Amino acid sequence: MTVPGAKAALPIATVNSSLTNIGVFWAVLSLSTAVLSGVGFYLPFWIQGEIFNRTTVHFGSFRRCNYPRLLENGRLEIVLECGRYASFSSIPSAAWRAASVLVGIAASLALLVAFIAVIGCFTADAINSLLAKTLGFIQLVAGLFVATGLGLYPLGYGHPQVKEACGDASEPFNLGPKCKYSWSLYMLSVAILILWLCSALSLKASRMRPHFYQI
Repeated sequence: MTVPGAKAALPIATVNSSLTNIGVFWAVLSLSTAVLSGVGFYLPFWIQGEIFNRTTVHFGSFRRCNYPRLLENGRLEIVLECGRYASFSSIPSAAWRAASVLVGIAASLALLVAFIAVIGCFTADAINSLLAKTLGFIQLVAGLFVATGLGLYPLGYGHPQVKEACGDASEPFNLGPKCKYSWSLYMLSVAILILWLCSALSLKASRMRPHFYQI
């Protein structure tokens, strides 16, 4: 029985959207994973260790927080700030440089897909099924890039800068006793899973067919 004056509940995906309800969920997750991958990539909280006087240090792939600096008088000063390495070649290891490139590309791809997906939520003819599947494939590749970058990262644990913060026992794939994994690394790990989930959801994301306007 319909109550007089009551309004029928509208579906999540309105007539002004080119996405199904699953597609709207895909768009929301795409935006979430873009934030996770971007923040996880940029903020240098991948691993945490300590140096002189128990000063906490953090490493990312191309940035670090709190580092020693040699003064003109020959003394060491601990700079309590976060910053990137002076140049790409000064990143501690080739593995970290490769991880920076891979995760950086993945974060950019995730942001691009999220931007297009959000547009699809409010535009009736923005995303057809072919485009949605293409975007899903891009997310699959982005997830693989992040996973590969995180897989390469431990190869740099034997670098002197890491040994200084983590202990002499630190070596590739064996983080020293003074270090632990930090939250940016966990954000990227979650981003991988969501990217792959989004890739699957993209198969059912669009309410349009590729020949939607065919006469």
